[in-house]
Amino acid sequence: LPAQGLAAGGDLALQRRHEVELAAKRRPVGAACVGKLGGGLARRLRRRKWVEPIPFTMPHSFVEHVGARIVESGSGTSLLTLTMEPHHRNLHGVAHGAVLFTLADTGMGTALYPTLEPHEACSTIEVKIAYFRPVPGGEIECRSNLVYRGRSTASLESSLTVDGVLVSRATGTFAIHKRPAVREG
Repeated sequence: LPAQGLAAGGDLALQRRHEVELAAKRRPVGAACVGKLGGGLARRLRRRKWVEPIPFTMPHSFVEHVGARIVESGSGTSLLTLTMEPHHRNLHGVAHGAVLFTLADTGMGTALYPTLEPHEACSTIEVKIAYFRPVPGGEIECRSNLVYRGRSTASLESSLTVDGVLVSRATGTFAIHKRPAVREG
């Protein structure tokens, strides 16, 4: 995600400072955190020693533009929220499907990002979303979880709720690749 912010005109020094601050906030893994994860992923995360959720503070201009908030981001988990505004509605007065899709896609990327090595980046390959109920208003909460992480791909899922009621669910596949060089201009 920070790499996307840079491509949109972000500051490389800000990103590096953020990565240093982020690393300082990470805490060693606890058995309770890793116990819920699958065997191979749990072993990799134990070796890396970083699982506990941490605040995600890197500026992300698209997320800010949409009006979403990244509440937390940990190795394999994230929580995003969005309060419905008039511009989020479709012609029928409910949340446009693209709003829910954006939350799910961004939530999955936000959950995956802390598992990446410093030289890695991620990109969406595909997302499938199912819409269960219309969202006429309120606060939309998107919880995303890492299901599988290999060397070059990862699978994640997102559940979107309003007042505890499931309104949508998404699954996604992400590519894990070498971080591209930042181009100036």
